[in-house]
Amino acid sequence: MSFWVAILLGLVQGLTEFLPVSSSGHLTFFELVFGFSEGSVFYNLILHVATLLALIIVMWRDIVELIKHPLSKYMRMLLVSTLITGVLGLCMDLLIGAEGSLLIIAIGFIITAGLLVALDLFMKKSKKYNSAGEIGYKQSIIVGVVQGIAVLPGLSRSGSTLVAGTLSGAGQVQAANFSFLLSIPVILFGTIYETYKGVKYGFGFTTADIWPMVVGFIVAFVSAILTLKLMFKLVRKNKWVWFSVYLVIFAIAIIVVGSIKGVLI
Repeated sequence: MSFWVAILLGLVQGLTEFLPVSSSGHLTFFELVFGFSEGSVFYNLILHVATLLALIIVMWRDIVELIKHPLSKYMRMLLVSTLITGVLGLCMDLLIGAEGSLLIIAIGFIITAGLLVALDLFMKKSKKYNSAGEIGYKQSIIVGVVQGIAVLPGLSRSGSTLVAGTLSGAGQVQAANFSFLLSIPVILFGTIYETYKGVKYGFGFTTADIWPMVVGFIVAFVSAILTLKLMFKLVRKNKWVWFSVYLVIFAIAIIVVGSIKGVLI
């Protein structure tokens, strides 16, 4: 693995894991169009660890509070959402598969863009994006279902869960906090899954890949921290329409480039 590939993929992972733009869709696009993959199962594992560590550092106060109160209602709601996501996500992965063509990814981007436009319009109309609406069991169930569906390529997990939580009655800040905390078990299980694949099929790296992977880890870690801090600011400003514009433009570019290269479907 070259340094520039490691840096690019680390940057893509760090920037898109928590922004409402689908990290898996971006990584698949670069893999299919530019002819390189994530390098190895081990590097994919490294990227998961980097984003998980960034999330823990940014949200350490919330995490400590949950550890202090492991039987709290909030912890139970996170557990409910996680279980629903796990069951539904596994079923969809077995029936449909987590990988998709560029066309499917483009469609997923457009759907995500539509969800963000709906959120933007709803917030401007209701003026509730700074309200104190709390997460309840209803929201945790809805968010869990939506997050399970978001395993489909091109659908943003963070964007979908933010929209689901807010439109189902929670304040936007509360929905964002819940979404980010909920991503901890999701990323953790993803890390465990990558470890399982590495043990079963081989981690696929050589000693020459170590330093590029270290650099990629640092890039993913730093960019993920900056992205998380940006997201918390955006939640209070309600500027989701710009992500919608980006996703639609990117979807069109995917369709055009995929058609030219013959890898659209």
